[in-house]
Amino acid sequence: MRRFLSILFAAMLFTSFITACDDDDDNNNNVNNTNNTNTNNTNNTNTNNTNNTNNTNNMNSAVGGPCLVDADCVSAGATCYTEPAAGFPSGYCVVLESETCENGAVLLYTGAGTPICVKACNPENTGECRDAYDCVGYDEEDPTLGYCGPACADAGDCTVTGECGTDGYCTAPAEDCGNGIDDDFDGDADCADSDCASDAACGCPEDSYDNHSGNDAYTWDTTASLEGQICGPAFSDWYAITPGAGNFELTLSFTNADGDLDLYLNDSDFEEIDSSAGVSDVESVIFTAVDGATYYIEVAGYGGAINDYTLALGPAPADFDATIVATPTTGVPGGSVSLEVTLENVGGNTATGVTAEFTTTDADMTITGASHTYGDIAVGATAAGTFTFDIAATHVNNTPVTGLITVTDADSNTWTFPVSVAVPYAVLGIDGYTAVDGTGDTQIDASETANINFSVMNNGAAATSGAVSAVVTIDAASTVTGATLTPPASTECSATALAANAAAACGQWAVVVPAGAVDGQTIILNIEMTSGTDTWTASRTITLGPVSFMSVLTAADPSGDHVPASNPCDISDLQYMVDGGILYLRVMFHSACDVGGLTDVYLSDNVQYSITLTLEANARAIWSNSNGWASPLANPASFAVSPTTGSSDMIDFEIAISDIPDVDVSSNMAYTYVAVTESLANGYRDYAPNVDGAGDPVMMPFSW
Repeated sequence: MRRFLSILFAAMLFTSFITACDDDDDNNNNVNNTNNTNTNNTNNTNTNNTNNTNNTNNMNSAVGGPCLVDADCVSAGATCYTEPAAGFPSGYCVVLESETCENGAVLLYTGAGTPICVKACNPENTGECRDAYDCVGYDEEDPTLGYCGPACADAGDCTVTGECGTDGYCTAPAEDCGNGIDDDFDGDADCADSDCASDAACGCPEDSYDNHSGNDAYTWDTTASLEGQICGPAFSDWYAITPGAGNFELTLSFTNADGDLDLYLNDSDFEEIDSSAGVSDVESVIFTAVDGATYYIEVAGYGGAINDYTLALGPAPADFDATIVATPTTGVPGGSVSLEVTLENVGGNTATGVTAEFTTTDADMTITGASHTYGDIAVGATAAGTFTFDIAATHVNNTPVTGLITVTDADSNTWTFPVSVAVPYAVLGIDGYTAVDGTGDTQIDASETANINFSVMNNGAAATSGAVSAVVTIDAASTVTGATLTPPASTECSATALAANAAAACGQWAVVVPAGAVDGQTIILNIEMTSGTDTWTASRTITLGPVSFMSVLTAADPSGDHVPASNPCDISDLQYMVDGGILYLRVMFHSACDVGGLTDVYLSDNVQYSITLTLEANARAIWSNSNGWASPLANPASFAVSPTTGSSDMIDFEIAISDIPDVDVSSNMAYTYVAVTESLANGYRDYAPNVDGAGDPVMMPFSW
């Protein structure tokens, strides 16, 4: 889901490593290869291509030392990555599935999560890796951390295969299928080697078309099916066809268990038009041919597969495109919509007995015209039908209503076409909220008056039905008792309808704090916005004492918008304050929940990626995304999270602004959002603010 540091190591054998740790804390990876590998004899100079796997040199190698077989490695559980099989010069001892490593080794994790011990080194030093190996750094935060990776320079570094590749790995020669020698060192020679299965001298079947390249394509008249065989060394057959105008289906039939074949269709310039590369016994492509045009077909053996096959060309089956036109084009709550659904047969055969059904699982859509009979539709012909539905008067959430058109023909073939009709609606929230005390000391105290200023923002896709007003009340859940409100002269924020994405400033409200109130108590303000008969609500909280928390959201996060799971936390608000150089971020939930899962607050300067302040499995952590992936950073002493376990309706994060890594906060501004789930494996269950239409998190700006 996130935070994995990818490090490439041993491209021929290993997948990407994702994090690393050094078990040798005292030596900090600064190890001496000659003292720690216990190598008695690393001189394997046998290059006579006789597959010498006898341990005649009596090697006794620690992790990273040379080896010919597993027995040459002395570390518990060690395996030898040999030069012929893996490309490691003179072999390389590793320990798989380990939790800790011996002195002088480093524990890395593969892309599949498998831990592995390899030779540790310091890239800033020289001579720590044996001949034909270089020290590769894996931690941009600490340039002294590295591991010894293959780096052959010439054939002399490859004491078994005698061949050095351009990537620093040794390469084994290709098997010669007729010289009586095990050329590639895999234990099998000539036809006994699986690499020779495609060689005609070893019994591989081949057809007579001699068509192993596009320039040698065999001309197929397509009036009858064609039988062919794929064999080496090309593992590829080419055919040229000129089928005339029409919609066609090209089919490749074979027994996949005998060898996986793939099908490619190319135009006259050998540019690929379509392909079919599955794992079944039939591959097929459907295409529309231009009269007089020549097309080239390639049948390829996947990974050197050999097999017999049959090629056939015939009319494409019936197929449909659908054009759906809604009248009106956008719906309204309580209104009706008519759909004209036009089907076009874009296949190669007439579709008979065509019918369509309109269904929905949307509670706000009631279908009133559910079916239509289209009859027979010829190739290239169109036919239209009408369907109708009503939209519930209570549908006011600014999301489209959805349904499904299912088309069926007489042969029980089916096609489905989704229906989505927008129902634009105004959605009001609070923007630019501030609560400023009357004395100007940046905090609201007892016996003071706080001036409340805010604007109403239309975050919806349609204008409001009329003028917009906002009324503020004090919630009974406030811990301050006796606070009073003084409204502005007018509660009207906009005298006319408020357009989508527009804002209107509201009059200033005043909150009088009673003399008996104490620091830490709260005054919860409920803000009700109205336009015509429509109503929206938001809330803001004033906390008495040093600097009040303020929400970064334009509106409270809705209740119940999280994904149901074992015990996910349903976010209600994300708030912040800055006091004494400390940034405080507060994640609030609609009800108390188990906070011991995963809560991530993302911070960004909107230029670099971001960092993540995390409460994960009852532990605080900071992850940096500045390099394109998340990697762990050291926690500064100022970074705190409370609570880290148990049940709570809020979590507070704090960190000194001067300690914030990677994010540029010099302008006293940052961007943030919060995400929460009950476990890393399940993915995020709720966001605040909610994700956008593309499913991406939305960064909200805040300043101090």
